[in-house]
Amino acid sequence: MTTRAAIYLRISLDAAMDGLAIDRQRQDCEALAEQRGWDVVHSYYYNFC
Repeated sequence: MTTRAAIYLRISLDAAMDGLAIDRQRQDCEALAEQRGWDVVHSYYYNFC
């Protein structure tokens, strides 16, 4: 059975307002999940800006 995982993306400051910080977080989390054989079933996003 594959382990299911959710990704929680959060940013409190995005000075450029280009969303790149969230994209980098998502890429890093997805890469980690793939390395560990996890199945990402949902991503949550919260923006404090």
